[in-house]
Amino acid sequence: MFSERTGLDAVVLGTLHSLDELGVWPDSMYKKSASVVDHLYTTRGIPPKFGYDAICVTAAAWLTHVRLIDLHGNGGSADTQDEPAAARYTEVRLARSGVLALASERGALPRLPIGLINGDLATGGSAPPFDPGRVFEAVRSAAGRTATDDALAAAVGMPAFPTGCAVTGDFAALAEGSLTKLRVSTDIEIETDARGTRLLISRVPYGVGAGDVGEAIARRVDAVRSARLSEAYPDLENALDLPLRDVRNESAGDTTRVVCDLLAGADAELCRDRLLEIWPVTIEIPVRLRAPLAVLVRGFVDDAAVQNEALAALLRAID
Repeated sequence: MFSERTGLDAVVLGTLHSLDELGVWPDSMYKKSASVVDHLYTTRGIPPKFGYDAICVTAAAWLTHVRLIDLHGNGGSADTQDEPAAARYTEVRLARSGVLALASERGALPRLPIGLINGDLATGGSAPPFDPGRVFEAVRSAAGRTATDDALAAAVGMPAFPTGCAVTGDFAALAEGSLTKLRVSTDIEIETDARGTRLLISRVPYGVGAGDVGEAIARRVDAVRSARLSEAYPDLENALDLPLRDVRNESAGDTTRVVCDLLAGADAELCRDRLLEIWPVTIEIPVRLRAPLAVLVRGFVDDAAVQNEALAALLRAID
């Protein structure tokens, strides 16, 4: 079940209410995640695993645009795809966005399209995330009662993942609520200096680690060359080979950096195109909205004069 006021599911909302009941607000001390998970179970019957998963997902900047929970400790990593530390080793409190979400749920603020923005892919659903600013503008347009469904869908635009990257797919099918697939590709830049030419990857697809990307590229290079295709199938090797002399994962902290050094004289643009055909440099994600996109947008329309201020406050909290 999803809330009509925020679009959030019952587990996330239960987590926010528990934090509020425990007095763990943005300016208060953090509280052990294990205590919050226990409170969730005793008051709402949410099993500890589901409760803690919701906490970690809702706090992860690489999984969600609107972080409703502020987690202190090892909450996992977008780079290595490491799992979060156990609940007894982390601490949490409400984020400012979480306070706004609860205020909206209680009717103290207008409807806020948080669930539409965040999607639910990270918790096993099929709804992709969208750009917060574009969703806000679409809701404002819908409040005027004159925008067509096509115009509202166009205002929201293609899904936008917190990790960035290029997204392509059948937008018309997605907007009408049909099952479709998105192709999500890394950002690859070409850099040349006195040391040579290299391809730099600074963003990786949603749910993929930088280490996974670097290893996949290196495996492709090794596989093609070790197969000795040039002896019998030179044309095939030319079509598959990646002219790279080194692949390094220099990612650290929140910074993603996979470096692919090209062989001297290699065609950088051709190599980049070939990289984009490798999984997980490019991945496909099946997606489906629970209703047509325009219908979802219109569902969040509220009193325009007050809602504009609430949306602006949420955007400030995100930033």
